[in-house]
Amino acid sequence: MYLHRIFFVAAFLLFAVFGCYRDPGDGSSQLPPSGPRWIEANLWRMVLQPDGRWGYDVTDDDHDGNSSGAEFPKNSGNYGLYAGGLMVGAYKDGAPVVLDMNWTTEFTAGRITNTTPTSVDQLEYSSEDNARTYFITSTSHHDSPDLQNWPSDYGGPWDSILSKPTLVSDLDTWASGHDLLADSLSNEAGQSSLGIEVRRMTYSKTGASWENATLIRFQVVNKSDQNYTNAYLSWWVDHNLGSTVTNDAVGTDTVRNLVYTYNLSPDVTSTGKQYAVGHTLLYFSSSGINSKWNSTYAYYNGNDPVGQTEKYRIQQGGINHNSGFSLDSTVTGSVGGRYVYPGDPVTGTGTLCTQGRNGRLIGNVGPFTLESGKVYDIVVAVIGGEGTDRLNAISDLKTKSDFIRSAFTTISPNMKLK
Repeated sequence: MYLHRIFFVAAFLLFAVFGCYRDPGDGSSQLPPSGPRWIEANLWRMVLQPDGRWGYDVTDDDHDGNSSGAEFPKNSGNYGLYAGGLMVGAYKDGAPVVLDMNWTTEFTAGRITNTTPTSVDQLEYSSEDNARTYFITSTSHHDSPDLQNWPSDYGGPWDSILSKPTLVSDLDTWASGHDLLADSLSNEAGQSSLGIEVRRMTYSKTGASWENATLIRFQVVNKSDQNYTNAYLSWWVDHNLGSTVTNDAVGTDTVRNLVYTYNLSPDVTSTGKQYAVGHTLLYFSSSGINSKWNSTYAYYNGNDPVGQTEKYRIQQGGINHNSGFSLDSTVTGSVGGRYVYPGDPVTGTGTLCTQGRNGRLIGNVGPFTLESGKVYDIVVAVIGGEGTDRLNAISDLKTKSDFIRSAFTTISPNMKLK
C-alpha cells in the first residue's frame, strides 16, 4: 500500500511539472522573444509581427536587404508577397470606420483588458511591452517561455481536459492587438476606434500538400457595448511575387474561394521553377466551412485608397474606386458580389489580367453585424504553387487549394471556431 502511494504521488508530481503549462503568475517565467518572429515549420518562411501583421519584415530582421517577409519555398530567395494584414470596417455613428493593418497599422500589440463589453472610451489595454507572438509545437519543452506564459486566459486555445494548449498543427502561434490607439497611429486625423481586439493565430503542418500552406486565422472580438452594422473583414496583401514587382498579375477562382497572384511573363528564379501564390478562404463565422469571398479586389501602386469612404468602398468590392483593374460584375458568389479577373489564365478564357503591375490584392467578407461581446473567426490558407512554367504553377496552386479545402475539415474541430 505504501509503495502504491509513493507511485501515485510521483505520477501526480510529474503531471504537475510536465502536463500543465499555465504561467505561475508570480512573474518568475521569462517571456518569449519580443518583436518579429519567424515560422519555418514547412515550405514557408514567414515573419509574424506581434501587432497582427504577417509577411512584412518591416525592420529587415533577417538582414537580407529587403522587407519582404514571406519566402516560398524557404531558403530559395523567392518571395511570395511583400506584406499581409486584415482590414476591419463597419458603420459607427452613421459613418464608415475602417481600421488598417498593412505596412503601417492602426492596431497596437496587446489586448483589451475589460472582461465585459464597455463603451469605447472606457476600455483599457495591456502594456505593449509585454505583448508577444507565442509559439508551440508537439516537442515544446515544458519550461519554454512560450508554454509557461501561454495566454490561455486571454484567448490562447486551451485544452481544459489535458490542461495544456490546444495544438492543431506542427507549429501553432498566437498574438493579439487592439484598436484603442488607432487615432495616434493613423495617417488620417480623427481616426475612430471601434473597441475591437484582433487575435492572430497561424497553423503550419507538414506532409502531403499541407507543407505548401500556412493557415492564418484572425479572431475579431468586439469589446465595446455597441453593435456595428454593415461590417466587413478584408484580407489585404501587397502581392509582390518573384524578382520583378511589375510582373505581377492577379485573378480570382470563384469555385475555390481563391484569390491569387502569378507572373505575367516567365520570372527568373534561383530554383529554375515558376511560382504562384493564392489565398483560399476556408472559414468565416457568418458562413461556416467553405465560406465564399463576397468580393475580391485589386488596385495598382499609387492608387491606394484615401479616407474612410474610399477604404470602405474597397471592402464592398471597389465601388466607385478608381483602381485601374477590370471587374466582371456578372460573376457573383452572392448578391452584389464583385470579383477581380475571374477568368482562367491556364485556358485563356474569361476576363483576364493583361498588364503586370505592382499592386494590392484583397478578399472581402460581409456585410454582417459586428455584435457587442461577440467573437468572429476568419481562416485563410496562404498557398504556394510551383511549376515548370507560369501557367502550370497556377494549376499546381489550384490542386493544392483543393487538397487544403478538403483536408481542413479534419483539423477544424480542434480549432474550436466561433
